[in-house]
Amino acid sequence: MRNTSWDALNLLVMAALAVSCSKIVPSARPTAPHHRLNVEEWRVAQALCDVYVPDVQAGNTVALGGARVPFAIYIASMHEHLHYAYEEELAAAREAYPALRGATDLAVRVEIVINQADGSLAKLGVVKSSGSVVFDVVALAALRRAVPFDAPPPSLASPGGKVYVHWIFHADPFEACAPRHAVPFVLAHERSSKIATASCMGRLSSLDVDPRVRTPAVRWQNPRKTSNCKAKALSLNP
Repeated sequence: MRNTSWDALNLLVMAALAVSCSKIVPSARPTAPHHRLNVEEWRVAQALCDVYVPDVQAGNTVALGGARVPFAIYIASMHEHLHYAYEEELAAAREAYPALRGATDLAVRVEIVINQADGSLAKLGVVKSSGSVVFDVVALAALRRAVPFDAPPPSLASPGGKVYVHWIFHADPFEACAPRHAVPFVLAHERSSKIATASCMGRLSSLDVDPRVRTPAVRWQNPRKTSNCKAKALSLNP
């Protein structure tokens, strides 16, 4: 009987996550106006791969156990908030940056840290770049517009009251922001960081830049070449 119940739980998890973005109709549209932050502003907010320090680290996670099913349900709920914003951000980026129009093989892994109390963002950043910093910003901007998420169940929270999800965003319209590409984590211990995440998110909240307003052309260079951060130098001008 126990094995049968476990199999049923696994089927529920798979059913909740094994859906594509092309078959999802969001239940709620984000109310935030469509604004785009440029690359350098996201770097100042310490959200890009060359400066972001993930909270999820090897050796500081525990098995999900009974949180697997609640996490699957919650990730599906997050997707309802996120789907429309991501589609709109990607469409706007492809209009502004012709190089993205034919790109379907890009994928960026983003760490999302959520306050369990109210579903707001505690921290946000790129863990593994797509190789295109412009596409990385698409995922970050979509997440910034999608919040607040629903308040997560207390059972999903790690020590410190945060909920951790790594989400891989794809340029492929079938994969896109599908919930099956979201990986939840529970930390063993609250992670201390020298980065002031509250002030970081405050800077994100204060930056509203219309995508039609062009800033002077600059180039983004990755000063550290690592296997997890392979962003190319891209001009901000299309």
